[in-house]
Amino acid sequence: MKDINFIIILFFLYIILIITAASLGDSVNMNNQLGKLFHKENNINLTNGNLSFDETFRYSTKLVKDNYNYTIRFWENESTNVSDIILNGGDCSEYAYLYKELFEENGHYAQVIEMFTEESEGGHAFALVWNREIDKYCILDQIDSTCFKVGGINK
Repeated sequence: MKDINFIIILFFLYIILIITAASLGDSVNMNNQLGKLFHKENNINLTNGNLSFDETFRYSTKLVKDNYNYTIRFWENESTNVSDIILNGGDCSEYAYLYKELFEENGHYAQVIEMFTEESEGGHAFALVWNREIDKYCILDQIDSTCFKVGGINK
């Protein structure tokens, strides 16, 4: 009887192990897909380092707009986990650091601007990005953006 109970317990443990492995495989696969940031319609890899400034702008803003989920996270950290932001959302800070990472991955320049006041309990953050030639720059604020050419607004 003990042998049968032992075999039944092993069988259930085996089933649990298979289910856990299968679910982890899906999570790892999904995170790999998100981590590579392939744009669905254009099959563009945003982290390959080969995109022009305009391409990086176009595809990164589309990625954010298509997956935007504003979730207050109270300035949790400055590290950007793309999968976490896409799956769980983020606030202005997370989206600003996401833009910064995507532009820097493609050889462009970026800075996160963080605004606070003594009178306010909160703050705000957005990304400032610019190209290698310093003749074009953009302000990226979650799903809103404005780009400029040196000497005027870029339309």
